[in-house]
Amino acid sequence: MATTWTNTDPNGTFGTNVLAMVAASLGRLLPAIGIAIVIGLILGVAIARIQLLDHLLTPVVHFIRAIPSTAKVPIFIALMGIGDSMKISVIVVAALFPFMLNVIHGVKDIHDTTVDVCHVYKIGKLDFFTRVLLPGAMPQIFSGLRLMTMIAMIVMVLTEMLGASDGVGYYVLYAERRFLVLDMWAGILLLGAIGYLLSVILNLVERPLLRWHTAQNS
Repeated sequence: MATTWTNTDPNGTFGTNVLAMVAASLGRLLPAIGIAIVIGLILGVAIARIQLLDHLLTPVVHFIRAIPSTAKVPIFIALMGIGDSMKISVIVVAALFPFMLNVIHGVKDIHDTTVDVCHVYKIGKLDFFTRVLLPGAMPQIFSGLRLMTMIAMIVMVLTEMLGASDGVGYYVLYAERRFLVLDMWAGILLLGAIGYLLSVILNLVERPLLRWHTAQNS
């Protein structure tokens, strides 16, 4: 018979409640997503706007993106051990490239006429970035955010299964190895609930920012 969520570890090392497990997982997932967003925006805009960087880095980006995340994990373990820094780094690398490619495509899709008008009216670089590039690329950026969130969730679970003593992914593996079927499914459903909540938050942020895009396409 499946045990309860509390004190399932006979050695007493397992997290004591659901909130502790969720906090451990989100403590890896959310910083990794934040880091990937910052790096992805900076590199994505730079690659899209600077032709030399586009030629030099785009093949590298596609090459690294093509390597499965499962193949990257042993490299990070060898370099960084099995601590949280390793897990966050693996999530960042896995989530970064699909997001960055969406940023690149979004910036490149901005019409050349719009860019030329900004140059003619001598729009400053900061205003050009915040009022032209970002809004124009926003639909693609949010598509990238959805994709990166899904990938980050999968990689988070993977890293917690391979080298963690807490987190929802660790709990699912722990329950599966001890044939605690109900507990295992409870952990899987909890992961689904976390993913759904992140999707709802993205919808709430996206709706006001892309109201102009929705009206334009309606």
